[in-house]
This record gives sequence, structure tokens and C-alpha cells, in this order.
Amino acid sequence: MKNSEQIEIIEKDIANAKQVLEESIDEKIRECFRKLRKFYADQDKSLSFRSIAENKEWRLSILDYLAYKEDLETMIRKLELYCAKLKDTLTHTPSPNIHINNSPSISANATINQIITFEQILQSIQEIPSSSIGNKDKAKLEELLASIEGLKNINKEKAKSKISEVLRFVADKGVDVGIAVLPWILEVMKGL
Repeated sequence: MKNSEQIEIIEKDIANAKQVLEESIDEKIRECFRKLRKFYADQDKSLSFRSIAENKEWRLSILDYLAYKEDLETMIRKLELYCAKLKDTLTHTPSPNIHINNSPSISANATINQIITFEQILQSIQEIPSSSIGNKDKAKLEELLASIEGLKNINKEKAKSKISEVLRFVADKGVDVGIAVLPWILEVMKGL
């Protein structure tokens, strides 16, 4: 299946899941989450996660509804990220009809190294729209990044551990957060 076809299917599933959330019908939310989880868990490991609602034996109650609602919201964010990855590979995949002829020529290559400072990354976090990440999560992200900044020259192993924690957080929060944070994370990782 081509990426464009997969993207179309995923976008339909995301739209359907958002509609189910808007309807706020407990059973529909539970069934939508279970269906998406069952189908997409086999597609990519990043789409598999431990359900809050299915971790415990819930009675049908408001807690059950809230847990499944949170699970469905998380699944939607993960599907949006997965869809973005597919779109990225779609735009970076060369067309099979392209023919490359190598002819002698003179070329110049330039490498531009841009250093991203910790202060710049904090500013980037503040510029992320509230629709992508709330103030509470921005504060948590800034705290995680500050711990990496403090550890990167002192304890490289702990810094690596914190980086993996940040990457999980970013994967959960979506593309906007990743765009803001990942360049700095990659720069730090080069130095470890």
C-alpha cells in the first residue's frame, strides 16, 4: 500500500475518532479506542501503548469513561504523529521515473553549523500553540530540558536517560513539540 493511501485511511480514522469524542458517548468511545488500538498496534510499535482504562478492572462508571476518553485522545495524537511521519517519507521518496545522469561538473559544498542555545529552546517552547500543549506540560518539558542541560557535562548516562524521557514525552505531545525541541536534543546528543 502506498503511503498516500495509508495517510488517507489514517486521516479518516482520526476524523472519525474526533467525532466520537465530540459525541461523548461512553460505549462509542470505548469501542473506537479498542478498534483503533487493535488495528494500528500491528502497523507500528510507536502506536502501541498501555491503556489507562484497561490497566484496572473498571466498573462502567465516569472513571471508565474518562480513562477511555484519555486513551482515545492519546491514540489520536499518536496517529497524527504517525501520519506526519508517513507524509515526511512520502515527500522524501524519489519518484521511480527519475533518471540520474552523472556528468563531470564542478561543485562546492558548504556546511552550516548553527548552534542552538538552551535559551532559544525555552523560547521555542513558549511559542508552541496552546492547542498543542498546555502551560502545565510546557513547564514539565522545560524542567526535563533543564535537567538535561545540567547533566550533559556532569553525568552523560543520566543525561541520556533524561533524553529518552523527553523523547517519550515529545512523542506523546505531537509534532509541534517535536519541531520545537528535537534540534536542541540532537545537538546535545552529539556532544554526549
